Amino acid sequence: MSWTKLGIIRYPVTFEPVPALDRSFGLHSLLTFVTLGIYGFVRDYQLHTDPEELYPEVHAAEDTVLNAVRNVGPNLPQ
Repeated sequence: MSWTKLGIIRYPVTFEPVPALDRSFGLHSLLTFVTLGIYGFVRDYQLHTDPEELYPEVHAAEDTVLNAVRNVGPNLPQ
């Protein structure tokens, strides 16, 4: 069941990942192993301090969903 069928939003939320940022788990593991764990610490720091910088398309999709929920919330029948 999608949000468009329920009438919550008028258009579907699209999500297009950036191919340059698409790295496999194996590559992250290999880089962590080769750098003796330094890459793993740096990656963890980046993910926890500013994830929107790493994955801006996810942040844009979240904004679309949150705006749809905020606009529909007060109009729901009780």
